[in-house]
Amino acid sequence: MTTFGFTRGVHSGSPLLLASLTAGLLSCTRAVQPQVPPPEARAHAGTPASTLPDSLLQLMTLDEKLGQLTMAPAQWNQTGPGAAAGGEQQVREGKLGSFLSFWGAAATRRMQRLAVEESRLGIPLLFAQD
Repeated sequence: MTTFGFTRGVHSGSPLLLASLTAGLLSCTRAVQPQVPPPEARAHAGTPASTLPDSLLQLMTLDEKLGQLTMAPAQWNQTGPGAAAGGEQQVREGKLGSFLSFWGAAATRRMQRLAVEESRLGIPLLFAQD
């Protein structure tokens, strides 16, 4: 019997095909270097995941907590999307937790790196598209 151009005999070999495809995809990925969290976050590295948010909240200032609730619109500049004036500094200070309509791999990666590596607690940004 033929289904979608495949015979039953070929279908029975699908675990081998799946294993081959998985191995091929894994060999194409590059090793990702782990980010070193800031000292404040490293102190809680052994904390179970269920209590990590609570311990992070204890480390956050009121401005940082409010910043996690703040979403700023991206602005268009000559080279593409970017943060509004002062937006990068707000990210560094933990006063901005997300962006709306911020797009492009390079711009998003640059802004995420700034949040994780240059802010006090290294909390990643959220990006949304409307």
